Amino acid sequence: MPLIKISIIRGLLTGGFRDSGFCRQGVDTMAQAKRSIPAPKWSALLLLPSASSLLLTLLSLVWSVDAAFSVAIGASTALLPTVYFAFKMFRYRGAAMANVIVHEFYRAESGKFVLTAVMFALTFAVYKDVVLWALFAGFVTATISTWLAAHRSAI
Repeated sequence: MPLIKISIIRGLLTGGFRDSGFCRQGVDTMAQAKRSIPAPKWSALLLLPSASSLLLTLLSLVWSVDAAFSVAIGASTALLPTVYFAFKMFRYRGAAMANVIVHEFYRAESGKFVLTAVMFALTFAVYKDVVLWALFAGFVTATISTWLAAHRSAI
């Protein structure tokens, strides 16, 4: 039997690996990985949705000012709850905070849903000249570009 197999078997039987650097190396590596998880970059996540929403707002000026304003409101209705969700979600990191992260995920998603519903309700209650196709085009554009930005930053 090769010498390496004998030493591994001896280490397993006697518990010799606990005191060696073999186990500590794995623990140290995991501790370094936990500390080195970077926070998401807000600018990267918000640049694409903001730029695409602004472009659609400028393009909708061809139809009317109300259409452009409706696009801007729709995009804001998508972006502001998303920013709220991201702020709530990325406050905690690491495996030790897993229960808190899951709890915050549900709270953040519920808050995002309520905030979106309230913003749509306020839009329909206050702004009487809303252009529906423009409002929903702005909302969908901002939502899809947020997904694309999040996917692109995860790669």
